[in-house]
Amino acid sequence: MICLLKKRCSARIFILLLPVLLSGCSRGPALSELQHNLQVQLDSAFGDGLWQVQHFKRYGTQPWMGNTAGERDQWVVYYHAELRLRREWRFAAWNGQGRSPLHQLLNAAERGIEGLEASGNRPGDSISVHGFALYRQGDNGWSAVPADPAVALSAAPVPAAD
Repeated sequence: MICLLKKRCSARIFILLLPVLLSGCSRGPALSELQHNLQVQLDSAFGDGLWQVQHFKRYGTQPWMGNTAGERDQWVVYYHAELRLRREWRFAAWNGQGRSPLHQLLNAAERGIEGLEASGNRPGDSISVHGFALYRQGDNGWSAVPADPAVALSAAPVPAAD
């Protein structure tokens, strides 16, 4: 009887400690590196100072489906970020590209970005992003795999009129 109770107790303790044990098993770069890389990516595509990454949370990883047989060095890192707009910006300007470049740059689905206004966004507005980034593990650690250059570095949307 005591042996049975010990097994139940041990199983419960194991179940309670499992998330703590697995938290150190995530693949990919450190959280601070992920956040920094997102800021660099936004600055290079839209110019320094338009976006500020305020909050960043990693949601997990998985091997990239494009890995060839036997290759396991590329990983998808999912994240949620809160971005703050530093200047007025309008994504729906008549001669702008709309929201699509931002979605593609951040690897976010249509519903993956919330807070963009058709009439334009003002300084201080917060944009919520659910996206992912692709990373490759090499001899010198993790490095970001850039998005499609035709998308990532295309001309940025037109700023709002004064």
